[in-house]
Amino acid sequence: MTNKLTATLIWAVLLLLTLASWSLGELNHLGLATALLIGAITLGKGWLVADFFMGLKASGGLFRWLVVGWLVLVIGLIAIAYHIPG
Repeated sequence: MTNKLTATLIWAVLLLLTLASWSLGELNHLGLATALLIGAITLGKGWLVADFFMGLKASGGLFRWLVVGWLVLVIGLIAIAYHIPG
């Protein structure tokens, strides 16, 4: 598969995942399972961006895991903030 075709397919997947997470977020009954699913979709999207558009798939190692760790940290902090009574 050519790089241009791969990038186009990944871009289309990112659009579909964005549409899915937006649709889930628009539901009025956002429960824990839905929030976890949106977090998982966000993590998957971030992983795709890091691997293919930032070029970290080829570098691997520390830089790749730093980006994934940052994504997990941010999603975790959002999950904690979601459960803080307000």
